[in-house]
Amino acid sequence: VFCRAESRVGRRVVQVESRDEDDASQAARRRRASTAEFATRCVWTAVNRALACAEDDEERERLEGRLAFAEELRLADAGGWGLPLEFGSSKRRKQGDKKKTKKKAKKEKTETLGGSVVEARYWSQRHLYFNLYDDGVRLDAESWYSVTPERIARRIALRAPPKGVVLDAFCGCGGNAIQFARAGCFVLAVDVDGGKLAMARHNAEIYDVAHRIDFILADALDVLQTAHADIVFLSPPWGGPSYADKGDFDLRRDLIIPRQARRVDERVDERVDGIQLAELAALAAPNLAYFLPKTTPLDQALQVADAFDDKRRRPEKAACCSGFFSCLRRRANSDTNSHFESHYLNGRLKAKTLFLGPDCSLPRR
Repeated sequence: VFCRAESRVGRRVVQVESRDEDDASQAARRRRASTAEFATRCVWTAVNRALACAEDDEERERLEGRLAFAEELRLADAGGWGLPLEFGSSKRRKQGDKKKTKKKAKKEKTETLGGSVVEARYWSQRHLYFNLYDDGVRLDAESWYSVTPERIARRIALRAPPKGVVLDAFCGCGGNAIQFARAGCFVLAVDVDGGKLAMARHNAEIYDVAHRIDFILADALDVLQTAHADIVFLSPPWGGPSYADKGDFDLRRDLIIPRQARRVDERVDERVDGIQLAELAALAAPNLAYFLPKTTPLDQALQVADAFDDKRRRPEKAACCSGFFSCLRRRANSDTNSHFESHYLNGRLKAKTLFLGPDCSLPRR
């Protein structure tokens, strides 16, 4: 674990790293490797049987007749099997034809899945996102690149207070809400998209934790101003996969959340940036877990920490006008270390999480 601390007046942020290896993806690779090995054995068995048949004249005539029929189908473009012209022929496809075939097969794998286009780089990591993906997990086009990998979501969930109430303000397809529920918390899963909430409920039923999650169709900006919880988890949209090409991620410039209209005829121009979003979270809970892009620098984490603490202490400042110095002393003593954790999965940096508050400073074992 790598640790680095940077201090300001009344604020200390500790950078830590977490490194995990995902067993689900490795098991899937082992299953694919064993399947390929089994297919190779089947091919060699078929070849050996064909060679044994070739020693018998009658069997050879039958085999050559079947191959000749297959060749007629190929020339007529009816079979497309690509078999040799005759038994024992040394003619093979050209190398260029093989490459074209591989590219075509790869493209077919990334066509559509349930009406949404899935890129090969996301499809190959489906077991990292959900270990039980083969049991019927549902994802839409946006969720494929925005869902938190299960191992990272589990590590974040262990920071939450045991048996506490977690407000997941942007639950999406439910990756983090499911892990919070599995860690023993009660979850308020909020999203403005009803389709994503339906997918989250379905995925939670697969993991058998739907009874520990309340799914709320609402605007997160409105819920944060009225709800009360033990910890708020924020995983707002980062702007798509292209965010990594912009350099350092700026929470005031690159993370803008518009407020949704409550009525059809209502016009809303209100927008909230990433720092203001943390201030809203301070109204709902004393603890915050802020899931951020991997390109977020440390100074952005310091700004979020200052804004969150200032918003939490405003009532205290108003109530202690008669004892100014005692208020400052309580403020200094109430400061706790804020952890800015970098999540590595299978050797690659995936994302970062800023943990603020007295109850989520250290993970549970």
